[in-house]
Order: sequence, then structure tokens, then C-alpha cells
Amino acid sequence: MSRFSTALRAIVESGTLSQAALAKELKMDISQFNQYCNGRATVGGAVFVKISKRFPPETQAHLLRAYLLDCIPRGQEKLVDIHERLEAAAEPESDGLEYLPDSIKNALRYIGARCTERNVADLILDLERLLKGNIPK
Repeated sequence: MSRFSTALRAIVESGTLSQAALAKELKMDISQFNQYCNGRATVGGAVFVKISKRFPPETQAHLLRAYLLDCIPRGQEKLVDIHERLEAAAEPESDGLEYLPDSIKNALRYIGARCTERNVADLILDLERLLKGNIPK
């Protein structure tokens, strides 16, 4: 049985709604929902999202971890760690370019991404070409 189906069944059994009631609430076929709970059917991404959204965040995190662990090939589980986290991931740090015109912002990001690959003189020439609308090769 999959980790997801084991987790889903445990959550359903510990709650107040039956499988049939949950399936009805989720507008799913009762038989199909039962197969998900008993590991006789595999849940795809869209169905996973539909089911997990019904539950509070901590339960969603538990179900997501189980779902992701099911995606790891047998024997490879020890290569990764998947931890439940309830707070949202931090937004990526700003590069400070968001207020510049798109052409300049894109040119600077292009150059910045290549600064370890090429010497400074070439990067400055690339920047000039980018600002003139010519994309370097």
C-alpha cells in the first residue's frame, strides 16, 4: 500500500466523516475515493490537490509528504529527506532591479548570470549590445 493511501485512510478514520461523506463533499466517485484510501488506485497530482485542500494545513503537509515519498523509486528513499513545514517558504531575496525598465533589468540579469563564465571586458560589451537590443551569442 502507498504511503499516501495509508495516510489518507488514517486521516479519514480519525475524523468525523466517512469515506462516502468525504467523497461526496469532494464531488468524487465513492468507489474511486475508496480505492485511493485502500491503495488500489494511484492518485495523480490534480486529484491529490483536490483531496488535500479539504484538510487543514498540517494535514495537507502530512499528505503531501506521503505523496512525494511515493514518487521516489524503491531503494532510493535514503537519498532524500522530505520534511513537513507549515510556514510558507521565504520569498526569494530581491536583486534590487525591480524598479528598472525591463530592457535594463533583463540585460543586467543576463550579465550577472554569466559573470563567472567570461571576462569583465566581454561582459561590458555584452551589456552595451543588450541595451542596444542586440542579444549576444
